Amino acid sequence: MATVLNALGAMSGTAVAATVGKDIVRPEVINLMTVAAAMAGIIFWSTLAWYWGLPTSESHALIAGLTGAGFATAGPESLVWSGWSKVLIGLVFSTFLVFFGGLLLMATLYWAFADSRPGTVRRIFGRLQILSAGFMAFSHGSNDGQKFIGVFTLALLLGGILPTFQVPV
Repeated sequence: MATVLNALGAMSGTAVAATVGKDIVRPEVINLMTVAAAMAGIIFWSTLAWYWGLPTSESHALIAGLTGAGFATAGPESLVWSGWSKVLIGLVFSTFLVFFGGLLLMATLYWAFADSRPGTVRRIFGRLQILSAGFMAFSHGSNDGQKFIGVFTLALLLGGILPTFQVPV
C-alpha cells in the first residue's frame, strides 16, 4: 500500500519538482558537475549525520546542497530568489501551522474520547491508522518524491538527454 501510494503521490503533480528543478538555481548558469556536487554533498552530510546519530532532513540537504553548489559554480546570480521565497514561506508556515494544528487536533480528540472505553478507542484508532499510513505515504511521494524527480530532471536537462525549449510569450 505504501509503495503504491508513494508512487501515486509522486505522479500527482509537478509543482514541487518544478520548483526544485528550475526555481532554486538557474539551470542556464550551472552544469551537470554542479548537480553531481550537490548530490555528493547530500550523501556525505546524511552519512555523517547517521554516523553521529543526528537527526537530518534530506529535503533541507537537497535544497542547501543544490544552492551551495550553484553558488560555488556561478555566484549569487545563480540563485532564484522567487523559488527561495517559496521554500522559506513553506518552512515558516509549516512549522507553526503543523504545531498549532496538531495541538488543536489532539485537544479535540482528547475531549471527544474522554469518556470512551479503552477498547473502543483502540478499535477505532487501530483502523484509522491504516488511513493515516496511506495518507502519509501519498504525502511523502507528492513532496519528497517530487524533490528528487526535480533534481533528476535538471540533471537530464543539463546532460542533454532532455531537450530545452522556450515557452512562447
